[in-house]
Amino acid sequence: MKLSDFIRTNREAILVEWEAFARSMPSATAGMSPVEMRDHGGPLLDAIAADMEAAQSGAEQADKSKGQGHGGVRLDRVGDQHGGDRVDSGFRLEQVVAEFRALRASVIRLWEKSVATCTNVVDAAGVTRFHEAIDQALAQSVTQSEQMLSGYRDLFIGILGHDLRGPLSAIQIGADLLVESAETTDIDRQVGARMSRSAKKMSKMVSDLLDLTRTRFGKSIPVDLEAHDLGEVCRATVEELSIGLPEGAIRYSSTGNLHGRWDAVRIAQIVSNLVINARHHGKESAPVVVEATGGGDDVTIAVHNEGDPIPAGSISSLFEPLVQGERRKARLGKTEGSLGLGLYIVKQIALAHGGSVEVESSAPKGTTFRVRLPRGAA
Repeated sequence: MKLSDFIRTNREAILVEWEAFARSMPSATAGMSPVEMRDHGGPLLDAIAADMEAAQSGAEQADKSKGQGHGGVRLDRVGDQHGGDRVDSGFRLEQVVAEFRALRASVIRLWEKSVATCTNVVDAAGVTRFHEAIDQALAQSVTQSEQMLSGYRDLFIGILGHDLRGPLSAIQIGADLLVESAETTDIDRQVGARMSRSAKKMSKMVSDLLDLTRTRFGKSIPVDLEAHDLGEVCRATVEELSIGLPEGAIRYSSTGNLHGRWDAVRIAQIVSNLVINARHHGKESAPVVVEATGGGDDVTIAVHNEGDPIPAGSISSLFEPLVQGERRKARLGKTEGSLGLGLYIVKQIALAHGGSVEVESSAPKGTTFRVRLPRGAA
């Protein structure tokens, strides 16, 4: 009997063995009923058996052995369904993997027990095809599980960020009234000022979360393009960031033609995020230098800081979400009110304008981020 025939003939026995084996691992199927396990496991076994019997060329088998192959339509569909069902049942990713490990062990255990009672029963090719099929189903199930979990996380973040805006706005208005009212004491004004600063920090974090969610759902950050002098936008942003800092902590200069069509609010966000990043990671005794340069069809915003260079191995992931927050937490032991989304959002804003961002970092020259933006972005 071929292994594929054995799976079909002993389908129920395999499901019983699989359930018992899976439940011996506490992390695998906690809270799942036997009916759920059987209902989900049966179609998976059927698809694996069918895939084992499907025609396969030597090249296709070689691709599968390298993890580059694909299962049949039925196997991929069942793998997707299995991953989705497991997420809906509250499974974690490691539990999905443990379940496939249990299924593989159950089939092989029963097959070896059957072979031990017979003579001349060898199906080496069938065993190979079985492992290929179950690996493909596992990969498909894990991919689907990851996509669904990621989607749920992003949806939760988006809803949370949206719902926080109302309460934050009320706090901001109340804090501003405390600061501006002639009837409040100096202590009340100080408290109101602290509340206002905290509310603004939280509001920025909420905006960053909403931008993250939007881009993770495949959408670009929205931009409202209007005619602006980029030099004036950058200058105003630097002046605002310089409030409360020592004189010369941020230096700004501009050259060339800086007129074009951009979203001024988003450009200010680029400058603000890059300057804040430079101050966090740069040498405190050296100023952050901001330069706006216009030439040809593009303009460039460069932000430079002295200090320890960015490790070469970190450059490739520098613009990924949350990376900077972890980097800052490791260096300072705290995140200082940041989610680590600053550089990620800088890149997304640049892309939304049809531009790009790059970084150069070395011990002798320091670190420079350059954002290039076309004048007439579509």
